[in-house]
Amino acid sequence: MRARLSGGHPDAPLLLYVGRIGAEKNLTFLRGVLRRMPDARLAIVGDGPARASVEAALAGTATVFTGILTGDDLSAAYASADVFVMPSESETLGFVVLEAAAAGVPAVAAAAGGLCNAVKDGVTGYLFPPAGPSPTPAAVAASTDAAVAHIRALVRAPDHRRRVGDAARAEACRWSWAASNAATRDGHYGRAAVHFRTRALGGLGLPRSLSWLRWVRRRVAAIRARFRRAFLMFA
Repeated sequence: MRARLSGGHPDAPLLLYVGRIGAEKNLTFLRGVLRRMPDARLAIVGDGPARASVEAALAGTATVFTGILTGDDLSAAYASADVFVMPSESETLGFVVLEAAAAGVPAVAAAAGGLCNAVKDGVTGYLFPPAGPSPTPAAVAASTDAAVAHIRALVRAPDHRRRVGDAARAEACRWSWAASNAATRDGHYGRAAVHFRTRALGGLGLPRSLSWLRWVRRRVAAIRARFRRAFLMFA
């Protein structure tokens, strides 16, 4: 798989992106990274409406487009890479970063959106400053410089890359389906319940409770109902 992803150069540093190929993923940013790292290879796994334009932008670089991979092939693709790259500045969750971490592959990602939660900077991977929605040449250059520095630090030091990858895998293992559901049930739901009770008490009582105000309201309603029935009986 590594030979396939690297275009027949398995000994070269291998960068990987997995996901939708759309304009919002900012994949053309990687052209500047590859120009600064001519010895590196890039594999892009996935498909999407911007594939043709991204292929054109990355023409002349050492990039392999595999199309969509699934099952064992996708798992092997993750595990074959040295560094997972995620230049998107609009990610909400960044599940592919977590999947790469599960394979022991550290990520270098833009410090934007959900990626700031998916990567512990300097521990499970690295974050670089995004260029922003209306990037200037200076902002793009600064962003590229930071990304390249982080990638080089990982590919040039295998022991360091292994330590960061191990930390990434350990973090990913904390978020299995069972662990995620337990955190939601035991943590988030508990806090939500506390906040709800606090707001309810501020409004003079929890729902279905007999606070003094609710008790008075119920008694008044009951008395009014009895008078209404009595009036109807003698009318």
